[in-house]
Amino acid sequence: MRIKLGLVAISALIGLTATIANAQQRSLNFLFLRNIDGQARLIGFRNKDLGLVSSDKSLADSICRSPKVNSSNSAIPSIWNRLSPYGDRISNTSAYNPKATQPPTLVLKNGSAIYVSKNPNIFAIDPDVIYKELCR
Repeated sequence: MRIKLGLVAISALIGLTATIANAQQRSLNFLFLRNIDGQARLIGFRNKDLGLVSSDKSLADSICRSPKVNSSNSAIPSIWNRLSPYGDRISNTSAYNPKATQPPTLVLKNGSAIYVSKNPNIFAIDPDVIYKELCR
């Protein structure tokens, strides 16, 4: 019985630790994105400028100003456009392709950069985190 309670306690501790780690990561994501709000650009393959990383939707080039996609504007290059090579699930240049090797890059004014990607094998920030923390 003691062993069983011990395993339950260990399982609970592991779950609590994971919950705390997730909360800390969310806080770091939030702080990082708030600190770079308006201070970085999103750059796609072959240096295609995908917009300003800004929560200000009134700015014409803000990545958070996401136009509705239809057949007449399906070519709009955006990570939020599922018809774009930067936002679909199959292009090697897409933030949403978990196997992409050339996803968009978030570039800060000081030249520092980080990929924006769902690829778990590269150091990157998840595009859904950007949307949730900056664009909603």
